[in-house]
Amino acid sequence: MTSIARGRYIEHTETSTSKTRSPVLDLTDSRARPRSRPGRRGAPLPTLLVLALLGLAAGAAASPALPRADAAARKAAEEYRILLLPEPELAAIGGKAEPLPLAVLARASLLASGLGPGPEAAPGAEAAAAARLASYEARLGRLLDELALAVEAAPPRGGAGPRSEAEKAEAALAYLHAKVFRRYELDATTIDLVLDEGKYNCVSSALLYLLAMKRLGVDAAGVRTEDHAFCLVRTDGREIDVETTNAYGFDPGRKKEFADAFGKVTGYSYVPPGAYARRWTMGERELASLVLSNRAAVLDAKGRFREALSLGASYAALRGGLGAAATLAGAEATPGATGSSAARPSEAGAAGATSAQAVTAKAAAEGRSFFLDRVNNLAVDLERRRDYDGAEALVEAAAQALGPGGASEPRLRELRSVVAYNRAVTLAEAGRWEEVLTACEDMR
Repeated sequence: MTSIARGRYIEHTETSTSKTRSPVLDLTDSRARPRSRPGRRGAPLPTLLVLALLGLAAGAAASPALPRADAAARKAAEEYRILLLPEPELAAIGGKAEPLPLAVLARASLLASGLGPGPEAAPGAEAAAAARLASYEARLGRLLDELALAVEAAPPRGGAGPRSEAEKAEAALAYLHAKVFRRYELDATTIDLVLDEGKYNCVSSALLYLLAMKRLGVDAAGVRTEDHAFCLVRTDGREIDVETTNAYGFDPGRKKEFADAFGKVTGYSYVPPGAYARRWTMGERELASLVLSNRAAVLDAKGRFREALSLGASYAALRGGLGAAATLAGAEATPGATGSSAARPSEAGAAGATSAQAVTAKAAAEGRSFFLDRVNNLAVDLERRRDYDGAEALVEAAAQALGPGGASEPRLRELRSVVAYNRAVTLAEAGRWEEVLTACEDMR
């Protein structure tokens, strides 16, 4: 069976000091690849067929083990269908063209942080979740309004005229570190944790800073390295980096204070603008989706594959790669719009950019791959427990969740084949030869 695909936790640059890392590493390109190809237990298929026929000819006694439970299989199929429903608002946002309105990106950030009810919420939980979400939306809105008021009221450096956009962007970072950000923590990836306790990491701080730039009307974007995220602002013909985990992170390459403080806080080093092969610009949905992928990586590391898969479905939908969201993403992508993911410079060609349609397709593919990795992990876990009915139901539900063409997805076809084969091996070990033949037929 396929091994567990571990994600990488996005928080640091790929060049690090000797500081101890978290045992969880997150996805760099929105994919977590399996460590090996699917493996089959026991004898090859022809041998199984021969053994089954010989067993039947010899009148081998049937074991009571491993009966097919159709009712249980139907129940499992419905459970997985519900589990794989993405958060509906995130799915809708996954089909929208960028730039997103401030309110939409703010809501996506909170939903990605886990403030929605979730697909397996208890009856009646929706109302409580909606009230909680509305409360956080109001708090976030007040914070952004207060930040804008403070930034715009301060005098410019020269003492005359309005503040420049660069001055506003720098002042916003200083405000967040003075009033909001209290303590850097590796796993503090959600917006509610920032609002409640002031704890932040690169993802949550970059996302909140991007929201602040939208509130101020400053053109900004997220930036990724292999395992880190930050922002940049575009003003006066320049792109200025903003390392949001650091109070001195505005235009960090020009500040000694930043160089002295950044490594002490995070244990990692800054990737400058010239290192184009090691950094690329993100769209707004991609930055918000990192909250989901980080949360899924933590759950994977704890063996909580079912919960990680639920987040994987929302991640894929937000990236435009699941079911109806994939169709909407293609329909709403228009030339000149910013996609939810930007190609790395080495992939962008001489012009330095890809079309909006190509960017949207790339984002959808990354979301789909991440989702399939989460399916793989839960299927591996089920197969190890010899819950073949559950694993088969999961694969079928995943094919439906992918939308048109999901049943022909090569990775799902491979999973389906491996599950059926390992079921046949287990049946053979139990002497259930008629069922071995049925299972072999299922592999055709």
